[in-house]
Amino acid sequence: MDRNLLLLIIVWIAPSLFASEPFWFSYKMVTVNSVMVFEEKNISPVMVQDDRKMDFFCSIPLKKEKNTSTLKLLQQHFDTLLPCFYGSYSHFIAWDERNLRVSNDRVEVIIEPIYFTVDFKEDFATIRAIR
Repeated sequence: MDRNLLLLIIVWIAPSLFASEPFWFSYKMVTVNSVMVFEEKNISPVMVQDDRKMDFFCSIPLKKEKNTSTLKLLQQHFDTLLPCFYGSYSHFIAWDERNLRVSNDRVEVIIEPIYFTVDFKEDFATIRAIR
């Protein structure tokens, strides 16, 4: 019983001791004739922490409240977080078909899955990622 209580306390306190939480990020958006028809936003926690060196990615104005989980906060502020990952492993696919007076275009923006951590300091969140 005491051992279980000790393990529970360690698991509960551990994220605040290490000061960073690992996540995966990926994004896909498709437009047809300049209208967004598909958008997939993915942020998910990582169960196994990676010990490789993390490089600074960006810093965004984001404050974490004590009663809010980091995953929920990141999902709520996904659009604020998205520009940080534009320079990572991303690619664009675009094509345009023209027949007489009709033009059809399609653009896909894909940001490949990337491993990152979040550190909250005062009013800012620092994003670090493996490049």
